[in-house]
Amino acid sequence: MDASKQNCSHKNHHNIANKQQKDPELEAEIRFAKASGANPPRILPSDAVKNITEVFENHCVSSKNLIKNLKNGRAERKARSRGVSGCAIKNDGNRFEYGLDCIDLAYENDNQDKTFSSDSEEEYDEYADFVRKYSDEEIRQIMRDYLENGNLAEALDSLEKFALTKDMVHKMVKDILMVTIENSVGSYDMTANMLAEMVNKKWVSFSAIADILEDIVGSVGDISKDVPKAAESLAILMAKLVEHNLCTLNILNMLASKHSSDAQLVKSCYEDAVTFANNHHLLMGKCAPCGGQNSTEVLSEQFKHILKEYLNSNDKEAATQRLSDLRVPHFHHEFVYKAGIFALEEMHDHVMDKLAILLKDLSDKGTLAESCIEKGFKRLFNDLADLYLDLPAAYVLAQRWVSKTSKIGVISQQIVVECPRETIRSRSRTLSEGPDGKLIVDNEKSDDDFNKDDKTSGYSSEIGGAESVQGDLSACN
Repeated sequence: MDASKQNCSHKNHHNIANKQQKDPELEAEIRFAKASGANPPRILPSDAVKNITEVFENHCVSSKNLIKNLKNGRAERKARSRGVSGCAIKNDGNRFEYGLDCIDLAYENDNQDKTFSSDSEEEYDEYADFVRKYSDEEIRQIMRDYLENGNLAEALDSLEKFALTKDMVHKMVKDILMVTIENSVGSYDMTANMLAEMVNKKWVSFSAIADILEDIVGSVGDISKDVPKAAESLAILMAKLVEHNLCTLNILNMLASKHSSDAQLVKSCYEDAVTFANNHHLLMGKCAPCGGQNSTEVLSEQFKHILKEYLNSNDKEAATQRLSDLRVPHFHHEFVYKAGIFALEEMHDHVMDKLAILLKDLSDKGTLAESCIEKGFKRLFNDLADLYLDLPAAYVLAQRWVSKTSKIGVISQQIVVECPRETIRSRSRTLSEGPDGKLIVDNEKSDDDFNKDDKTSGYSSEIGGAESVQGDLSACN
């Protein structure tokens, strides 16, 4: 009985072996394995790849193209092209041209798990990199770093991973604008440049920016609880976006008319934005960048804008606030110097009075340090020789400016004494008030005339002496 079973099993095994060897390709692989001393394969390499592909069909991106390629590869590896038994043409068989990329898959490998492959793991990891969770805190921190260092390329590289969907980009741009509103002065131009690059990269569209602005303005009342000047900052930001061609004035007018019946704060925000967009100089004054991020030339221009606006509006509080927002107390001597230049060039008593009052107010509030005031006046004194070439009455006007500031306590008596006299000039000039209130130069005398007067009167021959200056000032008054 046992012998019959053994014969039967041996017969079945022989049949299976014959059945397996009916495939000429598999037979060729078995012969090659035996010749090289390796274990003969039980299945073809292409069949092994096909089985693994079917197991991981859910994990792979697409297996159709892979199976199709495998079928083509198997057709090319038929016996008629391999040179084995049954071939029409017996050649080398091209063993080293077909199937070597996946031949190892036909052999058992106990070191690897049969349910996983390195290829599938790499594809899964690559796909997982694009699964990104939105982080408003990370985006806000990236924006803050950009406002500090000004590195736009680095900021865009950090934000690129969040530019996956329209919703994520919408949230990202909204957070960027919110950080800009919170930082206020100095960030408008940098934000506009960033949004312009986003538009160039096609992350966001112009219509999307308009929708985001409308969304933020709609909640400006709640934002103002944490940021008191949010409405003004948002109006300046919208005007700045119009200046950079990221938004149009027609859109602002449309939004203003659309929300004309909303809360007063929302309505005024749109109205201010339209006003700033129509007035370039006013916008430049409002969005003055932080001093630490600009050169001294830019700061000097900002000081000029502050002084001009003050002379037009006579608003000391606004001038004080704008000067403080620049955050350059170490450079305030330039502001004092520019005020002196304005006082001399305008040649008007009421201009000198207003500027002297402004300096006094800034000094009393602690905005201008005493050292800055002293340095600003000394710089003016040193430049009088150059100013004299374009402004012949510079020395007399400087004496008048020093007198007015000294009377209200802006400068000390020591600075008054240091003011240069016109001792080496060929003419001495006095000032008088014209019909329109502007100071004019008159009563010019040559050196010979003054020498004659000095001989008869007994005065010193110094043309610009203290007595002559006081006489000029009394004549002007």
